[in-house]
This record gives sequence, structure tokens and C-alpha cells, in this order.
Amino acid sequence: MAPRRILLVERTGTYRDALQRVLISEGHEVRVTDKGSGGLLKEFRPDVILASPDDVPGRSDGVELIVLVKPVNLEELRQALRAQPTKVAGE
Repeated sequence: MAPRRILLVERTGTYRDALQRVLISEGHEVRVTDKGSGGLLKEFRPDVILASPDDVPGRSDGVELIVLVKPVNLEELRQALRAQPTKVAGE
């Protein structure tokens, strides 16, 4: 799987830290935040945003959103990251 630039939006620290370690160990570049993505979208320019339903940030054209349903099935997450990014209307 090609490495992805992932913005992880998660409020639960231990859960966020564990998922970040797994994603980094699989070669992805990961940034984390515990609230809306704010300036990280412009600064980091992620390929993918991973967020719990309650933490879904405002959408930005060209950024794929994967909503995490806990507990996360790591194999399903890997498959979602391997999939082609979703085209945004108007692109």
C-alpha cells in the first residue's frame, strides 16, 4: 500500500495515540488533532481525514474522508486506505 498523508481527528487520547502508532508503523505520515482540523488542512495537506462521526471536520475539496466506527477493524481500515480516493463533484 502506498503511504498516505493522514489527518487523524480523535478526542480520546489513548485511542488516538494507539491508532497513530499503527498507521505510522505501516508507513503513513500522520498528524493528529483532538478537534476540528482548522489550519492543519492547509498546513499539512492530507490525502485522507480519519474521524469519528462526532469529530467530522468541515469538508475540503479533494480530501478523502473516512469515518471511523469504534471499535476500528484494522483490516477494513487498511482496505479503505488502499482504495482509490473518492472524486469530489466538480473536479
